[in-house]
Amino acid sequence: MLTTKDCRRALTTDQAIDAIYPTSIVINLSGPEGNIFYIQGVCKQVMRELRLDMAERNKFTQELEGKTYKERLQIMTKWFGFIFIGIE
Repeated sequence: MLTTKDCRRALTTDQAIDAIYPTSIVINLSGPEGNIFYIQGVCKQVMRELRLDMAERNKFTQELEGKTYKERLQIMTKWFGFIFIGIE
């Protein structure tokens, strides 16, 4: 459940606005949604909904390759404006 603090943070996150494909989707990393495979599934769903072509999807996927968990979260924020809560 989102707290008031989380909502305030979500509403003021500039990264979400500056994303390549801004969605402002909020994901709580402290629960099951924090699993990297779950988050990557959300990315795939967003790319389908945005009807991104295969070249753009591959570009995103290649950018994730070999990256750490934190680096992947940063890339996902850069691309889709995801707002991650439940972490410090």
